[in-house]
Amino acid sequence: MIAEHGYEAATMTEIAGRAGASIGSLYQFFPSKQAIVQALRARYRAEFAERWQPVGRDADRLNLEQFTGRLIDVAILFIDEHPAFGALLDAPRSVAGAGPMAQRVAEFLTNKRPRMRADAATRIAGVAVHIVRAFNRAWLESPATERPAVKREFRAVLLCYLSGRLIPNAAGRG
Repeated sequence: MIAEHGYEAATMTEIAGRAGASIGSLYQFFPSKQAIVQALRARYRAEFAERWQPVGRDADRLNLEQFTGRLIDVAILFIDEHPAFGALLDAPRSVAGAGPMAQRVAEFLTNKRPRMRADAATRIAGVAVHIVRAFNRAWLESPATERPAVKREFRAVLLCYLSGRLIPNAAGRG
């Protein structure tokens, strides 16, 4: 229901009906629509982390271009297989932060530049994750014919950003 109608328009009654459950049963497990969203987000985070594992395993052997390409490719595959994902982008957040994906990106950065401070790697990784989030929205909003170009543009943005941040001490960078 959230995927079809969006977060705001989907109602608990409609969600219960689609699930084949009574509204009382739904409220027993999910006291609000926000609770449903949080459960979906937790499930999606776990699934994304699972898909991310091969990239994390290979990170030591990947150059920056390969790493950014894999990051975008994993995002595309995930978005395409989870129709409710786009609607969740518009749902209110109860927890902020970039989470495990940012931690993995920070690990990649410190692996490629061992002398990088942990706080700098975390900050840069957080920005990189926000770039990927912007890509998610652009991908979902683009017609299928435009998606290859959108992918190329965001790969270039992410690659340019991370390349610039990995240059030691350039213009006072961490």
